Amino acid sequence: MLTVCCSPQFGRVKYVDKFQFLDETDNADPSTFVVVHVYEEYINSCKRLNGVFDELAAKFPHVKFLKMEATDASQTLSHRALPAILVYRCAELVHEATERVPSYLGTEDFTATEIEWLLASKYGINLPGVDVSDKEKTMLNEADSTLTNEWGSKSGAPILGRVSLTASRVSKTRNAEDEDWY
Repeated sequence: MLTVCCSPQFGRVKYVDKFQFLDETDNADPSTFVVVHVYEEYINSCKRLNGVFDELAAKFPHVKFLKMEATDASQTLSHRALPAILVYRCAELVHEATERVPSYLGTEDFTATEIEWLLASKYGINLPGVDVSDKEKTMLNEADSTLTNEWGSKSGAPILGRVSLTASRVSKTRNAEDEDWY
């Protein structure tokens, strides 16, 4: 297993569009976690998470942090599902958001420390200095299995506005009848 010191270094959040998204996730070094924030600027908790991602990218340069506007990701994505986090490793989706980040954390006023804990505990990302004890992992798993989101769905079950960029991965081909890439 590669250690953090041997991993590629990034140190900043990179904005990607739907075309760059595939390249950044599919061509990342196998030892690198790619964390994608799907957001909209007008949503306050998305603005907050963008700021937190800036902090975390500087603190954990071995993790590739990306952000992508939801309307660029999918025209049908409900903005009620935002902000959302997707996690990739080895071009595979490790975690797909099934609910809004603030709903999962229980607050709209989440901190960088809470997002660090979320990335380390729920998504399994090695973040030096962030310790998730077995007790916390057990509590997290229990909470995850019983948590009901604002739409009345159990966590992990498909819900209204579920973020899914894998079911309809962005195509790099152009539709002859349409000038837009899809």
